[in-house]
Amino acid sequence: MTFMIVRGDVTAQLVDAVVNAANTELRMGGGVCGAIFRAAGPVELKKACQEIGGCETGQAVVTPGFALKAKYVIHTAGPIWQGGDAGEPELLASCYRRSLALAVERGCRSTAFPLLSAGIYGYPRAAALHAAVENIGAFVTENPDFDALLVIFGDELFGLEADERAELAGRLRDVPQPEATARGDWRQLVREAMASRALDARSLAAAANLRPPAAAALLAGAESPSKETLLALAAALESTPRQAADLAASAGQAIEAEDRSWGLTSWFLEQKRFNVHLVNEALFAFGLPLLG
Repeated sequence: MTFMIVRGDVTAQLVDAVVNAANTELRMGGGVCGAIFRAAGPVELKKACQEIGGCETGQAVVTPGFALKAKYVIHTAGPIWQGGDAGEPELLASCYRRSLALAVERGCRSTAFPLLSAGIYGYPRAAALHAAVENIGAFVTENPDFDALLVIFGDELFGLEADERAELAGRLRDVPQPEATARGDWRQLVREAMASRALDARSLAAAANLRPPAAAALLAGAESPSKETLLALAAALESTPRQAADLAASAGQAIEAEDRSWGLTSWFLEQKRFNVHLVNEALFAFGLPLLG
């Protein structure tokens, strides 16, 4: 996977860099910030932060990881929510972009983010999550060999918009019957769709949240992919629900009538919302396997 949403502790992730939800003074705080300082070694990390001096909102700086499993801590100061008209969305997007740029500058190939600004800074949780998914997702689409984790601390930090969540919850109660026809080899269906959209293998892999070598091996190999991988490919190829079901059937992965993952994924396909990371955001919210 190039981008995954997981539950857990950001300090425990096996990545090259962890991102700290820092304050502008780079002082040890509570929540994620406090956990990172304690895990890294508060004396050493405090000294390193004091030498830097501070971090403006929307910017990012880097220190060693000290006692952490990660080589680096990237500190970024998210915006405090003031109603949305004080540049908060732009500043939050900048936090993600600058943190990822710093990771690349330091030679990192993987990083773990907390959900920035969604705690005591008051950023609406649904909007904070959308910002994370959009900005991290855009980065890994352009850099598919980079692994990024978004670490969520429990369900209370997760949120779709209320109307979306209600609609998707209803979808889980009334999963649409998939209509499918197994026609030909699934690889050929993928190649035909790639040609019609002028996608090369690397672009397809990025859009489907797959590593390029894994995607190439799938298309060249004899084994059929999982249902989650097939649905990720269907979304990346901007398929209709019928085309997605046909693709699964052609790979011997017929979708069951009460398949909850299908219920949510097909809703996104119907809405022509083909971003795999956004689909995974919803699947994660309802405790379902992620696509890719």
